[in-house]
Amino acid sequence: MCRKIIVQTILFILINSFFLLDICWAADVGVFRLKQHSCLSPALQMNSNIITGSFFKLYHDHLFVEDDFGALFKRLEKIKLAVFDLDGTLAFGSRDAPRAIIEGLKFLLINKTHVAVITGSGVNSTRGRIINELIKSLKDEGAFWAIDYLHVFTHLGNKGFRLKDDGEQEEYFRFEIHRSLAPKLIKIVREVCDKEDVHYSIFSKKGKNNNFLVFRIVFEELQLIRNRTQMMQEIAEGINEKFRQQDIGLSVLKTGEASMEIAVKAKGYAVGFLMDELGVEPEEIMFVGDSFGPRGGDRSMRFDRTLNSLFFNVGLDIDGKDLNKDILTTTLKGPEASQRILQLLKIAKAEGKSQTNEMRTEQADVELDELNLPALPEGVLGVQKAQFQLLHQAI
Repeated sequence: MCRKIIVQTILFILINSFFLLDICWAADVGVFRLKQHSCLSPALQMNSNIITGSFFKLYHDHLFVEDDFGALFKRLEKIKLAVFDLDGTLAFGSRDAPRAIIEGLKFLLINKTHVAVITGSGVNSTRGRIINELIKSLKDEGAFWAIDYLHVFTHLGNKGFRLKDDGEQEEYFRFEIHRSLAPKLIKIVREVCDKEDVHYSIFSKKGKNNNFLVFRIVFEELQLIRNRTQMMQEIAEGINEKFRQQDIGLSVLKTGEASMEIAVKAKGYAVGFLMDELGVEPEEIMFVGDSFGPRGGDRSMRFDRTLNSLFFNVGLDIDGKDLNKDILTTTLKGPEASQRILQLLKIAKAEGKSQTNEMRTEQADVELDELNLPALPEGVLGVQKAQFQLLHQAI
């Protein structure tokens, strides 16, 4: 561990030393005299992809024990929609999202990558813990226009909305449990839970016209039960089976270590809606969540249309080889892992943008040469510094 830290420190010092030498080179030679569009010296420009790859690999190796980081880099470059859970993924428990998470999401929005937050939490909690701060950060940056790329789905995806220019919500859809179903639903929950001899409470979230958005079952003193995971899975399956028998179109999902929720739709519905709305392909979507296990709240986001998408599990390891298939489980957990994933995506996006700009620059070179314009004056150091700052931010 100590050796790894020393190697990473040396690498960091060397990379920054190369940049300092390169600034001196750019100031002395004059990039425009050489018809270059980067303040990198020829040697460093040739190897800039190696430096970018080194940063990417450092973040990658902090997250995954085994994986082809080169292939992951290429997949991240294609991402147009990044989907995140909130609790345990972007924020710890009921706390606010860390500043680094806000900055990472803001980078994606400003770079026109769609971001969706799909959570079991309610609207007020979701706005208070992450959305309002993200709005403020975009306004401070003078980039509130990027809010068009943010999509929010609460109550397990049963209520979806976007934010308008004035910050108010424009609803996509809302699914509610009709009030007439409530007595039957509560009776089924009690029948199944009472067989397990476990203490529990039932809570509900009211919607419109005395209907309900979700019902939540909270199990008390569950930490004292050794096989609690298996017990909760059996309860969920028992409730779902009775729903099917009685033709009740509801689903029950495990949404916490000691809770589960009942709703009309699951998170997968919100994902399908966005795929249709935005016209994105499965290979252009990535998912980050902490409950991809059986009956997990995030599991429904993995269905036939998203099997070729990129999935990151920042929660506990998933039991079962089939359930783990094509899901990258991180060694770090929770928001810390999500922050690193955002950094990986940022590096990949910045590199992709850099390559696109290089292609545009080469095209511009041809057009300028055809016009036979006189050479630009030397020593435009301000432009050189600006180019250096952009490159430094990119990697």
